[in-house]
Order: sequence, then C-alpha cells, then structure tokens
Amino acid sequence: GFDKAQHHNHHFLSPHPLTTMIQVFRQLSSIPTVGEVPELVQKQQARKEAGEKSLAEQRTALAKQNQELRRKAAGRARKYEQEYQKEQNDKANARQTAYTNGAFYAEPEAKVAFVIRVRGLKSVPPKAKKVLRLLRLRQINNGVFVKLNKSTLEMLKIAEAFIAWGYVNVDTSRKLIYKRGYIKENGTRRPITDNAIIARTLGEYGVDTVEDLIHELYTAGDNFKYCSRAVWPFKLRHPKGGFAKGGIKKHFVLGGEIGNQEKYINDLINRML
Repeated sequence: GFDKAQHHNHHFLSPHPLTTMIQVFRQLSSIPTVGEVPELVQKQQARKEAGEKSLAEQRTALAKQNQELRRKAAGRARKYEQEYQKEQNDKANARQTAYTNGAFYAEPEAKVAFVIRVRGLKSVPPKAKKVLRLLRLRQINNGVFVKLNKSTLEMLKIAEAFIAWGYVNVDTSRKLIYKRGYIKENGTRRPITDNAIIARTLGEYGVDTVEDLIHELYTAGDNFKYCSRAVWPFKLRHPKGGFAKGGIKKHFVLGGEIGNQEKYINDLINRML
C-alpha cells in the first residue's frame, strides 16, 4: 500500500529540482557575482604589476649604473689624457736635449703593434697560415692589437709577406675602438656602444669603461691579454685611394705595403676606417 504521510515528508525535505540545477551550474561554471573580479584575472593582474615593478627597478638600477660609469669614464679619461700628454712632452724634451748635445735620440721600443692582413687567401705556406690563424687574422683587411715580445716578433716575421704592421698612436687606437670596435659577449659579436658592455665583459679585470680598454691596448697594460681576446678582430675596409703604388707584394721600404711600417701604419689605418 502507499503511505501518504511518508510521501508528504519526502516531498517536504527534498530540494526543488530547479534549485539543485542552479547550484550545480554555479559550482561547475564558477560564475562570479556582478562586480567581482575573477580569481584568475586577479592573479594575472598581480603578475603583470609585479613584472612592471621589477622592470622599473631594473631600469632605475641600470640608469644609476650608467651614470656611475659615465662619471668614472670622465675621470679616467682626464687621467689618461694627462698620462699621454706627459709621455709626449717627455719624448719632446728628450729629443731636444739630444739635439742640443749633438747626440742621437733613440725612440723607446714599442710595446704594442697593430697588425693588418693585406693579402693571402691562396697559396699561403703552412707556417704562415698557422701564424695568421693564431693572430686571428682569418680574412683580408682584418686587424688586431699584438703585444710585442720575442715570440710575437718571430711570428710577425714568419707572416710578413701577408701583413702590414706598425706602431699605433693613441688617437688611432681610440678611432679603431669607437668606429670599428666590437667585443665578444657570451660568444656573440657586439658593437662597443657604451661603457656598460665593457663593464660586463671586462669588469672583473678592473676594465670598466671604453677609455680603460683603449688604455690597456695602447699601453700594453697588465690586462692586455684579456682585453685583446675580448675585442673582436677589426674588420677594416679597403683603403681610400688604394694601397701604395708598390702594391701588397712589395715590402714597405720598397714602396709596397707589407712588413713593418712603424709609425706610418697610422696613415694606412686611418684610410681603412
């Protein structure tokens, strides 16, 4: 038989089917009420704001670092300029003293040379090829700074038929770095555009600015090895007006370009910048 009271109680305790459907739908869809920002959107906004804050802090720190580097660079540039000027004055005084005493003034031996590969892609002897590779002169019109000693002078002698070299002054050194300078950063060739890139790559050696780099290369400083390795071989262009009449197969003293050009290498470099 059918119990009317039991049926009445069951009907009274059970939720309405429509109410149950609405609750389930809300649970499944997680629809926020009007005016409430979804939790996912809140997290995205928080991440965005945190990222923007971090970026702003990085920019502020970088600007502060660049300002500090500019101040340091200006101070060191003045110091180096005084050093270079004193060097020139001392040489001039020594020449004058020698002339007055009727003596001959011997220029101090150069510590650094700039070496340019001017020829030789085919028929290069094995020894010369090895030297050119060691000097990182793999292409014609590539140039590098080389610290002069007994070993490197011997290397230059072996490769003499394929290179022009000589003693660069500070002005030429500066032009090379500022106009054609590239540095190796994490294996990538990057232009030397500011002091920050120098600080990142050579800061551990106390070389923080472009002027520090120029000073190390020009004077054969204590950190010359690290600086010369960090600087990419200079890619120079064909010289304005061409090479000397004697060409790139004759020695410089015979009217050509190859071999030691001493101070006259500065003229060739300036025509190749």
